[in-house]
Amino acid sequence: MHAWPSDRSGARRLRRVRWTRNERALRRVATLVAQQHAPEVVLTVVTEEVGRHLAADAAMITRYDGPGVATVVAEWSVRGAARFPVGSQIEIGPETALARAFRTLAPARADSYEGMPGEYAAEVRSLGMRAGVAAPILVDGHLRGAVAVGSTKDPFTQGSATRL
Repeated sequence: MHAWPSDRSGARRLRRVRWTRNERALRRVATLVAQQHAPEVVLTVVTEEVGRHLAADAAMITRYDGPGVATVVAEWSVRGAARFPVGSQIEIGPETALARAFRTLAPARADSYEGMPGEYAAEVRSLGMRAGVAAPILVDGHLRGAVAVGSTKDPFTQGSATRL
């Protein structure tokens, strides 16, 4: 008779698989850095890895240009999903995950962009994104930009902002 693994062993196996995937992603990025690839190449790979890590439909890295303004420096999306083009400047609205990450210097979630005011929120909705998570990028304690992911389906889990 075959004994089915307990939920505990299944959970352990899932954690091992996730850890292995994360380890491979970190190794890919570290290899690019060690090989001195152009920053654009490294940021593009980081963006893709972040999107895949959170099972997102799209991801981007932005550079903070000033109060409420950022420029997309890298982007990624699953096949068929709309995206913000690299080089586009965006005015981040006050309630979006990206705006809250810039304002608070902490990871933030937006469980729905529906009804959210602002041009950026409207553009996010027009791209089909329903929810998002963002985290600031700090260099020597100074805000330089943010990384953000979007979902065309469901909101991200509670722990997604921290994992980002």
